[in-house]
Amino acid sequence: MTQGGNKGDHLLSLLKHLELENRYENIVLVDDSQGKVEDMAKALDGKKVTFYGLRYEGIKPLKIPPVTREQLKDARKSWATWQSLMKTTYPERLQRFKECPQPAYSL
Repeated sequence: MTQGGNKGDHLLSLLKHLELENRYENIVLVDDSQGKVEDMAKALDGKKVTFYGLRYEGIKPLKIPPVTREQLKDARKSWATWQSLMKTTYPERLQRFKECPQPAYSL
């Protein structure tokens, strides 16, 4: 949005252009760059606004290990036990579960 520029300066310029300079009591910035958070803090220093800056590390892919045959076997056994309990306790709920599409797992 700011193409590498100072987000604090850009925000103040935008607010001034829109005649909204004194409209907000709080400003929140969530960014993956500590420098951008610091730039915003400096730009808002001395203004009548409370600044909340949060730096995050970014979203990283979650590596999920493959399911082993033993885990699949245990899961199927647990599912059968759970179904047996539901059949005697909440048969109408069990029927609703059975009507839902079930994923097929194979190894």
